[in-house]
Amino acid sequence: MNKKRHSFVRNAVAVLAATPLLWIVPSVNAQSSSPSSPENRTSPNPNSDITRQELARFDQFLDNHREIAEQLRHDPSLVNDQNYVQEHAELQTFLQDHPGVREEIKENPNYFMRQENRYDRREEAREDNRREELARFDQFLDRHREIAEQLRRDPSLVKNQQFVSNHPALQSYLQDHPAVREDLTRNPDAFMRQEQRYDRREDANRDEARNRFDNRQDNDVRQDRDSDRRDADRRDNDRRAQLAQFDRFLDSHREIAEQLRRDPSLVKNQQFLQNHPALQTYLQEHQDIRQRLDQNPNALMRQENRFDNNERDAGNRDYDNDARRDNDNRNGASDRNDNRTDARDNGDRDVRNDRDRNDDMRARNDNDHDNANRMDNDRGQDARNRDHGQVASFDQFLDKHREIAEQLRRDPSLAKNQQFVSNHPALQAYLQDHQGVREELNQNPNAFMQQENRYDSRENGMARSGMNREQYSFGQFLGTHSAISEQLSKDPSLLKNREYMSSHPELQAYLKAHPDAQNQMAQNPDRFIKSSQQFSSGTKTGTTTGTTGTVKTTTPDAAKPSSDATKPSTDATKPPKQQ
Repeated sequence: MNKKRHSFVRNAVAVLAATPLLWIVPSVNAQSSSPSSPENRTSPNPNSDITRQELARFDQFLDNHREIAEQLRHDPSLVNDQNYVQEHAELQTFLQDHPGVREEIKENPNYFMRQENRYDRREEAREDNRREELARFDQFLDRHREIAEQLRRDPSLVKNQQFVSNHPALQSYLQDHPAVREDLTRNPDAFMRQEQRYDRREDANRDEARNRFDNRQDNDVRQDRDSDRRDADRRDNDRRAQLAQFDRFLDSHREIAEQLRRDPSLVKNQQFLQNHPALQTYLQEHQDIRQRLDQNPNALMRQENRFDNNERDAGNRDYDNDARRDNDNRNGASDRNDNRTDARDNGDRDVRNDRDRNDDMRARNDNDHDNANRMDNDRGQDARNRDHGQVASFDQFLDKHREIAEQLRRDPSLAKNQQFVSNHPALQAYLQDHQGVREELNQNPNAFMQQENRYDSRENGMARSGMNREQYSFGQFLGTHSAISEQLSKDPSLLKNREYMSSHPELQAYLKAHPDAQNQMAQNPDRFIKSSQQFSSGTKTGTTTGTTGTVKTTTPDAAKPSSDATKPSTDATKPPKQQ
């Protein structure tokens, strides 16, 4: 009985103990099915199946269609507007060809466009980083030319551990720039092609910037020169006006004029000035004349004398003309009845004589003017040829000494730095052998280096176009020396004729400054001369026609390359054509 009771109690206790579980389980189930459970909450990413590839395609489409991109980013719901889609055939075609993108963007356009914007920003950031890394690597290669040349020939060397270990600078750079190392090892050929394109763009930008700078400098030089010329003209006009006033003062004070012309230093004598109050007052009122007299009284009085003589000559000419006209009138009045015909003949003869004299004078003036212009042009051409030869010679030197070239182009004033020159024996020896270049660099190193940069750019342009730079340079020389051009075209072997070369020092100087041209001439003078003449822009200058006739110029007798070379052109004896 006791056992049964005990069993009953134990069972009752077990039932009572299990009773709360019946209440707990429903509450747990209820909690698991409540709206606040994670399974029933709305997912923050309704387009969780958007792939990176779909975003990339759509981002690329929007990059190529900026107008559609701006409108969709402003109002993403337009993608569900059939009228809008039909009005934009490119968008309609894209959505038809990419059903995955179409479904995702139609399901939730706002979220999809937010995802696309984030992707676009990440791509731009990656592109900026890529450009920055590319720029750094290009700068590294600019500083390490040997590594650059080898990698551009064989980009796969960057994956060769032996090559990298043999170049510690490259090894250190790749360790410090893992992004570049990753791109290089993934596809070295593609990365090096990008680097070369970047390098070419940088060169083009530098050339453009240099040209803009040169143009600005040239404009500044022209403006400064024009301004200086205007200032000089204004000063000259002021000086002439002052001189004219002083001449008029002396004309009205003959005693002062005579004493000052005998002894100009009297103008500094205070006793003399006190004894001549008119001069003292004049100088007080005309400070410029007083300063010029104080600085150099002799020079000013010589100028005043010349001015006075010119004025007197002009007055005498006017007086003679007036007198001749009065005389003609008187003769005509007295002899009008009996000598009317003779007077008319005399008058006509005087007119003809005057016209002939004027014509002769104009012809002489024109001839003198033409001769002066020719002399100025010849001197200017010689100076240009000399400057061109110096620039060309220095450019060839810099081409062979790249380190010196880079430093001088960065800081041209180093050419005047004795320490720098002594540290570079090649430059020191060159400047000792080329006095003209040294003088140009000492006077204005910046201007001379700018000329060399422009010359180097032109030479590089010719090299890229396949043009022989020495033939082009010699062609320019022949264009300014037409007599030499004509003689060499007839007989190229004259280049080996010592007598001919000694009689043409300008040709000797050119060949000395252009050893490469001299080598090409020695190998095949005939071909070199013919090739060079195609770049000659000069014209034959065997005759020079002026207003008074034709002046012949001949080749020096010492040359005499052939019997025809010294014969004057048949055109030289022909009179100028009537205009």
